[in-house]
Amino acid sequence: MAAAFVATAFVATAFVATAFVATAFVAAAFVAAAFVAAVFVAAAFVAAAFVAAAFVVFAVVVVGFVVDVVCEGRVAVALAFGFAVGVVVAVAATAAAVVFRGFAMGRVLAGRFPSGNDRRPSRRGPRACYTGAMPTDVIASLQALLRNPSAPMAEVSALLDGADGAARQAALFSLSGREQQALYERAAASAPLTLDDLVPPGTPALTEVIHAGKNSLPVFREFEKRMCRPDDGSARIYGYNEGFTRAFIGPGYFVAYPTGLATDLDPGWASRGGVVVDYFQVPQTPVAAGWPKVVPNERGLQRFVFRGMRDYLRKVSRHASIGAAWRGEVNFNSWFVLCRGE
Repeated sequence: MAAAFVATAFVATAFVATAFVATAFVAAAFVAAAFVAAVFVAAAFVAAAFVAAAFVVFAVVVVGFVVDVVCEGRVAVALAFGFAVGVVVAVAATAAAVVFRGFAMGRVLAGRFPSGNDRRPSRRGPRACYTGAMPTDVIASLQALLRNPSAPMAEVSALLDGADGAARQAALFSLSGREQQALYERAAASAPLTLDDLVPPGTPALTEVIHAGKNSLPVFREFEKRMCRPDDGSARIYGYNEGFTRAFIGPGYFVAYPTGLATDLDPGWASRGGVVVDYFQVPQTPVAAGWPKVVPNERGLQRFVFRGMRDYLRKVSRHASIGAAWRGEVNFNSWFVLCRGE
C-alpha cells in the first residue's frame, strides 16, 4: 500500500511539474504571438490574444481530462491552478511593459536627456549633445501646434527646421498615434515630398541614408528606414526596414518613387503623398554595401507584414516626413514619422 501511495505521489508530482512548465511555455508563446501580431495592426493583436487564449484553454482541458483519469482528478486541479498562474504572469508582464513605457515617456517629457558630459555609449553610438532648443520646448510647441486646428503647417515646419537633430527627433517621437494622424492630415498643405528630401542631392549612389522612424502601432514602434539611390540613375530610391523585428520577420525591401509616376495606376495616389514606398517592388540592381540579402516580400514571415503594402509620404520639414500605410487600396489607419539624420 505504501509503495502504491509513493508511486501515485511521484506520478502526480511529475504531472504537476510538467503542467507548470507547459503552462509557462504556453503563456510565453501567448505573449510573443500577440506582440508580434501587433506589428501588423491593433485588431490583429486582439485577435491573436483570443486565439492564443483559446489554445491554452483547449490544451489545459485535454491534458486535464487525461490526468483526471490517471490520478483521480487531483492533477487536473493543479493544471487549472497552473493555467491561472500563467495568465496572471502574462497580464503582469504586459502591465509592466506598459508602466515601463509610461515611465520612459515621463523621463522624456521631464527633460531628462543626457547633457554633453553624459556620453555613455549605446548600441547606436554616443548619445546626442543638445546644442539648440531643449527637446521639451520643441515637444511642447509641436504638440500645441497640432492641437490648434488653425495653426498653419508652415509653423510646424519652421519649428522643426529650427531645432537641432536630436530635439527634432525627440519631438516627432513624442507624438501619439492620433497626433501622427493629425500631422499627416496637416501635412497635406506642405509642398509635395520629393526623392531629394529622402536622399539629399549630391549623395553618391549606393550610399546609405538613415531615417529614424516611429509608428502608431502598440509595440515595436521604433525602427529605421535605410535608403540609397540606385546606381542606374533612375528616379527611384531603394530601401529596407531595420529594427528589432528584422531578425525574425525580414528586411522588408521596397522601392520608393514619386506618386506622379504612378498616375497610370491610380490618379488618387498623388493626393496621399508626394512619394510612395512600394513593397510590391524590391530592388533588382545592387544595393548599398552591408545591407541584408534582397528577398521578395512574399517570402517567409514578411508576407504577413509587407506583402501588398504601400506607404505614402508627405513632407513635414527639411528632415522630417510623415507616412500613412495602405494595403493595396485599403487605408490601414496606421501612421509613422520619419526623421532623416543631418
